[in-house]
Amino acid sequence: MKPFRPLVIGVSLYLLFYALTPLFGLELKFVYPLFVIGNLLVIYMVYAALKYGVAPKEKFSEGYWYGDIKGPIQGADEVESASE
Repeated sequence: MKPFRPLVIGVSLYLLFYALTPLFGLELKFVYPLFVIGNLLVIYMVYAALKYGVAPKEKFSEGYWYGDIKGPIQGADEVESASE
């Protein structure tokens, strides 16, 4: 697994800088390329997360709704039986 946390932090900081550009008084000819670059960075970040991320082994249908919580969520059977 290739770590992509620095990528997520870097893209987030870039987007924060882009969001603050109106406060800096930058002209549109500088802001538009920043906008395009930001969109490309977000697309690459999503690609990297999908390619290098670790898929959970638990299944959503078994009550494991979140990857960071140990064990199934209480009441998962009740929700499944109510939806049937």
